[in-house]
Amino acid sequence: VRMQRRFGSVFHLKVDVAKGRYEFREAAYHASSRAGHTANVIKVPGEKSCALMVFGGRDSSDYEIIGTWKPSKIQVEDARCSELEAGFTKLVEQGVAKKQVPKGIHHHTACTIGRYIAVFGGECFARARDTVCDDIFLFDVGGKYGMWYHLKPWNERNSLKRSGHVTCTLNGQMLVVGGVGPDAKSPCGDIYALKIG
Repeated sequence: VRMQRRFGSVFHLKVDVAKGRYEFREAAYHASSRAGHTANVIKVPGEKSCALMVFGGRDSSDYEIIGTWKPSKIQVEDARCSELEAGFTKLVEQGVAKKQVPKGIHHHTACTIGRYIAVFGGECFARARDTVCDDIFLFDVGGKYGMWYHLKPWNERNSLKRSGHVTCTLNGQMLVVGGVGPDAKSPCGDIYALKIG
């Protein structure tokens, strides 16, 4: 998803393996203009269809659903992180993860882990100082309605404030790679794995 101007465009990537070429084609979908946002294919809460969820990149807590597809038209592969998903579910059920919608953030990451979209870090529009954050927000798409939950680090010494980083799942873990640290300037070349305790 590429966003510029007042409205952003969505592009499909077409790859021709035989010729070793690729091209982007503009799709019929549009979204609000954003920068530093994320886009995830999700299973629409309460439905059997899939959609593209665009979040962040502007001073707003709103997310947009762009386009919907029947399961026969799109293949969504769940990350194989059953222990991590179960850990998130336990934190939600125990009330450790509090219902809270994230404020406007950008340069964060969003990783699909089973029924959750795990949004980590980024820069907060709403804070005057210390804008790089270490929050994890979970968007639960497993129920009838999508619901946001907020997790705080349980140990401030082990806080990991990152912006412009990458997250991925590997061997059942969510990894945080690189980005810039709390000063929003110094690049970080390290890799951390999320631990739920």
